[in-house]
Amino acid sequence: MYDELERCAKEIVDNKEGADYFIYPLLVDEVVVGEELQLSVKSGTTTIENNKIKWEVPYHESINPKIEFNKIKIGEIDKNGMFTAVNVGKCIVRATIGDKRVDKKITVKCCEEEQKGEIEDLKYHYDLRIPESNFTKDRRAGKIPFPFDDMTPGTANNILVSLGYSQYAEHTCGGYQGDVLTFLHDVQADLEDCKMLSGYEFGPIEGSYGGHHAVVVYPNGTDWKKTGTVFDPWPAQYPETYTIAQWEELFSPINGDTSAAYRLKYPTTKSLDDYGGLTWRMPEYLLESTIGALFCPVDLLITDEQGRRLGVLSNGSMVYEIPDSFLLKVPDEEDGYQWYFVLDPEESDEYSFEITGTEEGTFEFLISNAEDNKFQYYGENQIKKGEKAEAVIDIDDPVGHLTLPNGTQIEPEVLEVIIESSSSGDLKINTIRPIAVMVTVIIVGFVMVSSRMKRRKP
Repeated sequence: MYDELERCAKEIVDNKEGADYFIYPLLVDEVVVGEELQLSVKSGTTTIENNKIKWEVPYHESINPKIEFNKIKIGEIDKNGMFTAVNVGKCIVRATIGDKRVDKKITVKCCEEEQKGEIEDLKYHYDLRIPESNFTKDRRAGKIPFPFDDMTPGTANNILVSLGYSQYAEHTCGGYQGDVLTFLHDVQADLEDCKMLSGYEFGPIEGSYGGHHAVVVYPNGTDWKKTGTVFDPWPAQYPETYTIAQWEELFSPINGDTSAAYRLKYPTTKSLDDYGGLTWRMPEYLLESTIGALFCPVDLLITDEQGRRLGVLSNGSMVYEIPDSFLLKVPDEEDGYQWYFVLDPEESDEYSFEITGTEEGTFEFLISNAEDNKFQYYGENQIKKGEKAEAVIDIDDPVGHLTLPNGTQIEPEVLEVIIESSSSGDLKINTIRPIAVMVTVIIVGFVMVSSRMKRRKP
């Protein structure tokens, strides 16, 4: 992450004008914040007197990439060569002797390596500093309409973005990933907080072939895929952490982040070849896609016109054959899960959905089309374990019917949702959630949906 300093250091190495001089101690190039280091210049065995040396620290680079190069002082040096480390990062110390100069790169660490941080302390500060989303605030204020108020928050947030509600766009998974990275870099660069990350590394990661993005923290020198703790606010739309095993179960296959902005800048970042070329393109795609959700207890398999599949096979394994489309199994608030999918309209004109019951219960299915900012809702339908329901969706006209296991065909309700906002732009908290205040919903079949909402709400 020290690209600019490394460039300066290379220029220094290439510059031979100070080749006869060396800054001592030669083998010490790391110090701890607050530590002092006495430097001297030698030519051969002769030590140069400080009154003949101009000491300076011309280049500074914070460990926090959000802080611009040379915008913070990493170290300072007095006229006698006493270097003092003042901030976490890297710097270059320069000694000028007449027309000669010699440079030394020094890294300033937070603390000694044996002083290991506490990840529980890090989680505590993460909970305090990462914001809950606009969706969460609107939901608590009673502004989120049926059926989005009953969906997994992350899924509902993204579908509302696809329907044109840009106030939720900053808290898609990529937005939250950026927030978490900023939080961790701020911790890393703070003279007190940095101790929480001592002994740990972190970096951006992704799951579901690049369909979901988060951040992992893990002990130095270990395999993050085995030891990591995932900091991922997106599913709940407020700060949550997962063990790496929990996260992999939800978003397999997992890998280091392949986004161009992060490429090779963190220990976790990888090349695009990690998935054999199969990755989901970001982020404009979300606003051009067909997006939907399926409320369990069911598994889902989607097949396009070419026979490529996306979803759960009969043996329980996942398959990801449809390019630029993805399927996420997202935890809900009742220890269950919901399916969230995004389909590329350019890959296929038609998609077939096979919905298989995993236990007896009811499932709900909805699908949106960003072109007209509406979505189709297929209601609440009974299913038993092993039974199958089917639907065929034409991307250009996604109002297709759903065929239940008994052969009944369900036509969807076509809904357009309007979310109120306060005149001041602030979100008003309201613990009472009457339907008239909560939302205005314009639908075909309004009475059916309205009555269901009343049954669900206190």
